[in-house]
Order: sequence, then C-alpha cells, then structure tokens
Amino acid sequence: MKVLITGATGLVGREIVNLCKQNKISVNYLTTNKDKIVSQKDFNGFYWNPENNEIDANCFNGVTTIINLAGSSISKRWTRNNKKKILNSRVKSLRTLLGAISKIGVHSIKTIVSASAIGIYPNSLSQYYKEEVEEVDDSFLGEVVSIWEKEVDAFEKLNIQTAKIRIGLVMSDKGGALPEMAKPVKYYVGAAIGSGNQWQSWIHLYDLGRIFLHVILKDLSGIYNAVAPNPVTNVKLTKEIARVLQRPLILPHIPKTLIRLGLGEMSYLLFASQRVSSKKIEDSGFDFAYPNICRALENIYLDKGGYTARDALYKNGSNENKTEEMEDDVLNNIENQDSEQDGSSAGSENFDKKEGLSQEEQLQEELNKEKDKFLRLFAEFENYKRRTSKERMDLFKTAGQEVIVSLLPVIDDFDRALKEISKSEDQEMFKGVELISNKFKETLKNKGLQEIEVKQGDSFDAEIHDAITQIPAPSKKLKGKVVDVVEKGFKLGDKIIRHPKVVVGN
Repeated sequence: MKVLITGATGLVGREIVNLCKQNKISVNYLTTNKDKIVSQKDFNGFYWNPENNEIDANCFNGVTTIINLAGSSISKRWTRNNKKKILNSRVKSLRTLLGAISKIGVHSIKTIVSASAIGIYPNSLSQYYKEEVEEVDDSFLGEVVSIWEKEVDAFEKLNIQTAKIRIGLVMSDKGGALPEMAKPVKYYVGAAIGSGNQWQSWIHLYDLGRIFLHVILKDLSGIYNAVAPNPVTNVKLTKEIARVLQRPLILPHIPKTLIRLGLGEMSYLLFASQRVSSKKIEDSGFDFAYPNICRALENIYLDKGGYTARDALYKNGSNENKTEEMEDDVLNNIENQDSEQDGSSAGSENFDKKEGLSQEEQLQEELNKEKDKFLRLFAEFENYKRRTSKERMDLFKTAGQEVIVSLLPVIDDFDRALKEISKSEDQEMFKGVELISNKFKETLKNKGLQEIEVKQGDSFDAEIHDAITQIPAPSKKLKGKVVDVVEKGFKLGDKIIRHPKVVVGN
C-alpha cells in the first residue's frame, strides 16, 4: 500500500507519517516548500502550489489512497484576508488534486480520506452530535467546514471513495491549542473562559493518527467524528491541565468581553460548545488508547522517557501519588509479614495439630486465619490513612501560597483606591470598584485566604502581630495594646502568610 499525504509536515501529518512507517506503508507527500523535499525508501516528497494550481504528477505513482490534511491554520485573527486564506487553502488544494487526477487519468487511486472539523456542528450546551446531523453552525467556521466537505464529495464523480474525518480539539504538547491553553496555567494565571460550561470534544494526537490509519486499513467511507468518547467542559479541561502541571487555579473566569477585545471574531473558537459522539468510529472496531482527558494529559506531560505517569509524578514530588505508592508498600509489607509468620509458625507443632483435624475443621481454621489477616490489614491501612490525612490536608490548604502572597498587595491597593474614591462624588465609580474588589477578595477567600482580625485595643501578641514602632499610649487602656493597624495580616488555612503590621502603645 502507498498513500499520498498533503500537509504531511504539520502536527497531524507527522504523526500519521510515523504510524505509516510503523505499519510498513509507503508514503508520498506534497509540500509547497522545495527545501522539505526528500527522497528515501518508502518516503518521497513532491512539490505543489495549490494557489497556482501546480502539482508534480509523479506524486500519484503507485498511490492507492490520498490523505488530505492541507489547510491554513484557523488559529489566527479572522480578518478579511485571513478568512479568505483559510477558505482558499482548503478549496484550492482539493481542486488541484481533483484536476490533476482528472487530467492525467490516474486509475490506481481508490480512496481519499480528508480532514474536516467538528466546527460544522451548531454551538450548543445541550445537544449531543452524531455524524447524521445535517444542521450547520452559522459561524464562519461552520461555513468553511461545509464548503470543505463539499469539495471532498466532488471526488466521487471519479469513482473515488471518500471519507471525512471531523477532528476535535487535538491534545499534544508539540503544537495545536493545548500549549497555548497550558501556558497561562504554567505561569499561575490560568482560568476557565467565559462561563466555562462550553463542551470541548477533544482527541489525543496518537489516537487521531490511528483513526486515519484505521479508516484506510478498514476501507471505510463516509463521515467519522475524530473525538475521544468523553468530552469535557472548559472548566474541567482547565482544572485537569492545572492538576497535571501542579499549578493552582486562583483567578476568576475570564470574561467573554475581554477575550473578544483581544481576539475579535476568532474568540468564537473559545466559546463554541460542541458535544460530539465517537460511537460510529468505535462501532467500526476502533479502540481508543486515551478515552479520558486525565490520562491523556498525564501521557502528554508526565510520561517521558518510558516512565509511567505515576513514576513521573512521584519523582516530581506529587504527594498524592506518593501516598498511592506508600499504600501499595503498606499492603505488600503486611502481606509479606503475614506470609513469613505463617511460614514460621506452620512448623511441626501446627502440622501435628492438623493431623487430628477433619477436612472441614482445617478449612474453618484457614478461613479464620484469613479473616484475622484481613482485619489486621484493614486496621493497619486505616491507621495509615489517619496518619497521612492531616499532612495531605495541610498540603491542599497551602497550595499556591506563593501566588496568593504575591496578590496581597493588590488587596491593599483596592482598599486605598476605595478610600480615595469614597471622597469623590462619583458614587457609580465607587460601586464599580467596590464590586470588583469584593469579587476578587471572595475568590481568594474561596481558596482558603482569611484576614486576621486586628483592631485598636487588642492585646499585642508577638506570635501574631508585627510591631513596626511604639508610640506613647493615648490612654492608659492602650498601654501595651494595639494603637493602630498599618497593614492587614492574612492566613492561608491555619498558616499565617503575612503578619499584620501594628503600632503599639507604651
């Protein structure tokens, strides 16, 4: 078998090429960059320029299947020129292929498998889309995908079987959307977008490449959704990225208006909700390697150099996974101890006793022994969980301490701003700033931040308060007491992360 791949040097194309090599499938590929043309055994490059309808006809030699991945990236601002480029790159590439096959009269090509996108499905929080849905989203992306697929259908006029693979959000650290989503999380400014309730149907890059090969090898035709069986909301996806990268999420959701200001019409990609079914491809016999987002992200970010996700997490200091490993050790140690004890005690003395027991009595004795072993094992495990629970809870309470500490000056600035704005007559501005301030404080409060209450007249406590100066007490009652609070103090859980700065009377 020999395939011709367009877009072979892209993210998805490189994955498919690697899988083809593993499956002993010869590859011809088309590129617009002559510097990327190589000639190797079972891997040969050819030049084409769809913009000018140019193509090296030798690319079709011996080819039975075309995999079409050509198309300009949609992840750039949707200006008028970029919109035109996005659409033309998809239409012209297919028309160049079709025109060349018609002109030359290539008879070896039996199938074309073309990339498409789930963006064709209407934006919805409640619908569950299967391939049979004919309704098209009224966005620019819906229009592009609809035209794109119609161009693929034109190959049927040449008796070439067609298959269209509607691709979801591709999960890979090598390119695509995931690195851009992970970047703010890595720098402690990650947050869900908009409401965060929009559905995101995703797929691991490895599974996507396997779907293309599956369609080819099974000789499938028609439309297939290339998405994992378990779509997630934007909130869930953001939380899973943060979990795997071991970063806290402390900021509120990013408002739609802010995203629209930055990205314009392209912001639709971030807010669109498509909950898409994978049942059809699964019913054809395809088995997903990564059906769940948690395992997919662990594989992408943690399974390096042959290590498992647990190995990588353990080495990086993940307490949760250390706990799991310690739990296994506890179980193994107890089992080993029991087996050793059983072995040592099952000497001649016990053997003599068993000689006089019936088979039923022997079985009852063994059952009692197993019950005892189980009870001791259960008790030891419960003790272990109690010993470690406090440590784990403390860890969760203080997660992201550094980030929260860095945000404390913002709280101070809000307080100063409100104090000054209150002096003006602009009450609407005051209410607006107050609303933002309260929302910000409430968000941090939900993450465990608490203000340390200090007021004039409180007894000075060196363990809690930070005395910056002493002044003559205004009254005898304030001698040795807090006279004024210069800077508020805060706790994260039960831990003081900033001591309140006070003035003490003497």
